[in-house]
Amino acid sequence: MFNQLLKWTLVISIWRKYKKHIGITIILILALFLTSLVHQDFVNYSLVSNNNSLGLSYLVKWLVYVALVSVYWFSVGKINRNASKDSDLHKKMKASKQRTAKSAPAESEGEDTPDPFASIRGKKTLRSKADIALEKQNQK
Repeated sequence: MFNQLLKWTLVISIWRKYKKHIGITIILILALFLTSLVHQDFVNYSLVSNNNSLGLSYLVKWLVYVALVSVYWFSVGKINRNASKDSDLHKKMKASKQRTAKSAPAESEGEDTPDPFASIRGKKTLRSKADIALEKQNQK
């Protein structure tokens, strides 16, 4: 029972994280398989009809393979770049930033209210309670 739960949890977590990668990989494998089947049919046709363009068919086949792998490589790179922006952590950070921006007072509102620290800013030096106690002790 626990073993099955653990297996399904692992499978689901891998699928949630890598479903785009798995989908693109399956599409690549199917496209490569389809290209291979079409090429094999053309090779059989060339042998039956004594066609001399067999070398060209291999060149086209390998160019299609290179193109498919290149598209796959760029697609996975794009997914990886976007995956970091679409993570749960980034979504939570964006939501938190929006809540903070809504709850923070606007700068224009701050200009209308009086500054509570204006009297402190005008003082030459600031003294704490400890400084005052030390001065009283030194005067005695």
